[in-house]
Amino acid sequence: MGKNEIIKKYNRLLDNGDLIIAEVIRVGDMKYKDGIMYTFRCIDSDGNTRFAIENGHERPHIHIGEKKETVDYDWKAAWAKFKRLQSEHEQKMANGD
Repeated sequence: MGKNEIIKKYNRLLDNGDLIIAEVIRVGDMKYKDGIMYTFRCIDSDGNTRFAIENGHERPHIHIGEKKETVDYDWKAAWAKFKRLQSEHEQKMANGD
C-alpha cells in the first residue's frame, strides 16, 4: 500500500450547531471499494450521530439515528446520498421540525 491521498475533507458547522464531517481517502487497500475509505457524518451539538454513511471499519453502511443498514455504495454514490440526507435535514430545520 502506498501513501494515502486525501480526496475530500471538510467540516461544516450548521446554524443549529450540527457538525457535518466529510472525509474521503484513497488508501490503496482493496478491502475498500476502489481502494477508497470514506465517512460522511452529521453530528448534533451533543456529539450524537444524526445520520452517517461510511465504510471505515466494515462493509459500507448507513446510520439514521439508531438504525443501521448495510449498503453497497462507492464513495461518490455515498456522497450523493449523504447530500440528499443533509438537504432533507436542513429543510426540516428551516420548517422548525
